[in-house]
Amino acid sequence: QAVQVREAAAAGHAYHMYMPDMVYSANYMPRLFALAEWHGDIIHNAVNATVAATDDLELYRQADNSLAIPAVAMGDIAWSHLHARQSQYLMNGAEVPVRMPYTHFHIWRARDRLMFFSPHNGPVYLTPRTASRLGYCTGTMDTQTQKVIGADFFAPSIDDDMAVICLELGSVDLEHWVDWHDFAHACWMQIECRDDHLEYYKRPIAEMPTAIIDDTAPAAADVLAMQADIVGRLLKEIPNG
Repeated sequence: QAVQVREAAAAGHAYHMYMPDMVYSANYMPRLFALAEWHGDIIHNAVNATVAATDDLELYRQADNSLAIPAVAMGDIAWSHLHARQSQYLMNGAEVPVRMPYTHFHIWRARDRLMFFSPHNGPVYLTPRTASRLGYCTGTMDTQTQKVIGADFFAPSIDDDMAVICLELGSVDLEHWVDWHDFAHACWMQIECRDDHLEYYKRPIAEMPTAIIDDTAPAAADVLAMQADIVGRLLKEIPNG
């Protein structure tokens, strides 16, 4: 990925990330490049689903062998096959501040969507100027987002009709609940202790619509309010150094 970004920058081109282990919703690419006409750097995250999701995805196989899956269908498929590595990050079971997941990924099941808040994101579109700012990079691009883009980014909303699933092998059982201090430490380390990068926790960097409504889950507006409360608490506990 880093080599591709450098090559794009050297040619004065924008960079678009396409991943072979991901399944994109039917309108994803047209919507992405339409958004790129009006916005700068665009980030977007995927739901990690088990390979068992392929049975449901195959129901949308077309005569020309392509997959044309509506974003709302992908949301339900992803949720029903959520990989254990991501299910441990669900914030729905948190009890601020005494019971929190030990993670810098904040994943919520809202009433009609899945919502993600995290500094680790896929840079699905980088402007030539941003691509040229990438320094020496040995990690994957999702770990470089806040370094390269900073807090000035655009993330597609639920109205943009975009969803992506990452298919992942294996399973893990790492559910780990901690107190507020350990949770805050996990978050601050990933945004390099910079309060301007709290934007990654204040607004969603991905929203995946779901056709199945979960009346037991909070509304999207309530999730945003709870995230705002978390950001306020994080500001009160900035690590020294």
